[in-house]
Amino acid sequence: MPAIPEGSNPQVTFLGNVTVCLAWIGNGQPCPAGKTYHPSSDAIVYQENDAKLGGVLTVYVPDSTPVTISYQYGFKGSAGFDVANTAQFTNSPWSDAGASNANGAGISSSGVVVQTSTMLLHKTDDDASGYRDLAGAKFELLEWNGHDYASNTPTPITAMTDKKGMIVVGKTQGLQCGTAYRIKELQAPLGYEINDEQTDFYLTNCGGGAYFGPTNADGSPQASVHQWTGGYTVTIRDKKITGSVSWSKVDADHHEEYLSGTTWRLERRNDDGTWNKVNDSLYNFADCVGDGNAACAGTGDKDPAVGKLTIDNLDWGTYRLTEITAPGGYRLPDSDRTWAEFTIHQKDPKAKAVLQGRGDWAGVTGNRLTNRPQPVSALPSAGRRAAWMVTIVGMVASGGALAVLAIAAHIRKRSYGNRSV
Repeated sequence: MPAIPEGSNPQVTFLGNVTVCLAWIGNGQPCPAGKTYHPSSDAIVYQENDAKLGGVLTVYVPDSTPVTISYQYGFKGSAGFDVANTAQFTNSPWSDAGASNANGAGISSSGVVVQTSTMLLHKTDDDASGYRDLAGAKFELLEWNGHDYASNTPTPITAMTDKKGMIVVGKTQGLQCGTAYRIKELQAPLGYEINDEQTDFYLTNCGGGAYFGPTNADGSPQASVHQWTGGYTVTIRDKKITGSVSWSKVDADHHEEYLSGTTWRLERRNDDGTWNKVNDSLYNFADCVGDGNAACAGTGDKDPAVGKLTIDNLDWGTYRLTEITAPGGYRLPDSDRTWAEFTIHQKDPKAKAVLQGRGDWAGVTGNRLTNRPQPVSALPSAGRRAAWMVTIVGMVASGGALAVLAIAAHIRKRSYGNRSV
């Protein structure tokens, strides 16, 4: 390159044509369809050096994109001076064939492929209807040491997923191409179970490096160790922890007497304070009574005991229970003013759900929801005639007092369910 004439101010101009390929493409290969990214003008910065003989080109790509990137760019120098492509990239390892043209000719298309030594971890829930991104999951990166996967010493390599559920694995220290690693979840997001399945992998197409990891008898990598190219995305899903609620139906004055024959409605509160049904099976369900838990499989109530009810697999949120059908011989509470609310909390979904009563159930304790017997005058007309007939016959036969007691015992036996022991 000729010497710079004293006092001259040669210019090296960045032409601005930058294309980023968000995929591993290899040298000379076209970018796959749908992977081309064109940075906006404010995402491309070219800073000349003091001598104005060159500069630093910085291209900002989308967050959490640890993939191989292909840059296409061009420079043009002042007449009479050579222009050379001596690009240096902070992504390591990197490759650059370089280019040089004499006498100010433009370098219009210098293809530089940067090979990444990172991969992307994506944490979501296991709900196939949407797979929600999960922040706050903590992972550790373990490295194969020839005998086992071991923590980095003295400081383990850990990271937390961001609001998009992402971690760039190897972002800080880089990953050794060909070396086997293990990703282990240490802490699940609030309200989720830790995924105990460990993910083992090694990277290829990332600048060389022989395989170093657990092998089969013939020396080949074990099948449990995934072979991925740099920039691969692994998705790890956590299961949401759900809650349950249990309550009993008892006589208002005899809490040890469990009453049968009730039906119920469960609703969940919306953000605006209105209520919606949880699903069709819980919008009108009965107290299941049977011999063992298997008898209540597939029903809303999972407790087979008389007057005892349980609903499980409830998502986080606030719910209300409304009684639809009362036990025989008992008054049905006014559903417009009487119900019981409870909350399943994200921070501890398995905690016992405590019912907060409204209306007739205000002040409920022990999750016991009560009913009061209907007065005799409220019984159907046929029932009233039968009751008075028994009273008259009893009075003639026994003098009255024993007859009244007999009627009371008869009504109690008909109305109450099993007595607890």
